[in-house]
Amino acid sequence: MAETDNIAKIAELLAQKLFGRFIWFDTGGWNQNWKCVRDEHVTKKRAKRKPEGLCASAGSITVDSTAHTEEAAQTVKILTHPSDVVFYYDEPYRSIRTYVNTDLKSYKKGSITSTAIASAIESLALTLECAELSEEWREKFVHEEKAYEIVGLLFIYNHDGEFDKDFDRFLAKVNHEKLKIPKNSRIFVFGPSHIRWLDNIRHDLSGLYSEHVLPHEDNWNFYYPDLVRKKKIQNSGRAATLEMLASPYVVLSYPSVDSRPAGYVVYYRGSGNRTEEFLYLLDHLTHYQVVKPSIDIRIRILNADENAPAKFNRAVDEYIEHFDGQNSDLAKLLRAIKFDIMPQVSSQFSQVKIGMKRG
Repeated sequence: MAETDNIAKIAELLAQKLFGRFIWFDTGGWNQNWKCVRDEHVTKKRAKRKPEGLCASAGSITVDSTAHTEEAAQTVKILTHPSDVVFYYDEPYRSIRTYVNTDLKSYKKGSITSTAIASAIESLALTLECAELSEEWREKFVHEEKAYEIVGLLFIYNHDGEFDKDFDRFLAKVNHEKLKIPKNSRIFVFGPSHIRWLDNIRHDLSGLYSEHVLPHEDNWNFYYPDLVRKKKIQNSGRAATLEMLASPYVVLSYPSVDSRPAGYVVYYRGSGNRTEEFLYLLDHLTHYQVVKPSIDIRIRILNADENAPAKFNRAVDEYIEHFDGQNSDLAKLLRAIKFDIMPQVSSQFSQVKIGMKRG
């Protein structure tokens, strides 16, 4: 049991470090259970037959045995829902706070299956449905002074580092029709490779800060441009939202501090094996007001094709030729963009040390 607890703790430690770097905050209550308020929330459980007419308590469920065989599926009423942690951040384009009810999973390679993922998503969907109505959930996690929305995050960490399959194939097998996600809510799923990508960004930002490329993190903001139909309206909306973390780009902005110029760090989650990738990226950056005079821009890529730097330079030349020509102001700005391949790192956690910390 202690070993299992330590493995579960690994996901907690990583999530805390990871999302803290993206300017998320936790509500302070980890591993909280709260009462289910919907009578229809039931599930199926395989269990041995009980004497007819008796009910047995099973932790957070009640088993009602109507089985006619020694081992059969039984309907169980869910008594409580879990919240491993609830993070929150302020939205940049709306005057609301987003609460992320997070289910943390730490699996070894062989435990990551489509069945396990589907079961976890179905459970999280029920949790969200209940959280929308639960006064207990609000009392535990919500700041009453702000309007809010609740979303779900399934965080699947591979603690042995050996999972090398296409995680999206597992997700594709989930029956979405069975999910009871509230109408205005959403569930995000971060699998092992996505978590590795975000964790490498976390490490890279720390490295850039230690190299004095970036100012102190108090000056960091994840970048949200003014859009045609959306203006950034919350100065407190500094965090990388779930939508940004799930996208191909994570963009950090920082102001000019101590004679250091202002700038952007653009993390691009692509292989860079086609010039067209970078043409689209350059168009994205120019369209959304990133490419400007007296601004440093760094593009950082992780799992890069060996020809990615050459493809990027070719894309810059093609973009310049197509739009403004070789001697334009835009050409000078685009050629000043720094393109780098990130060093790959992997967070390691010792179960022994975790056990000692737990006392």
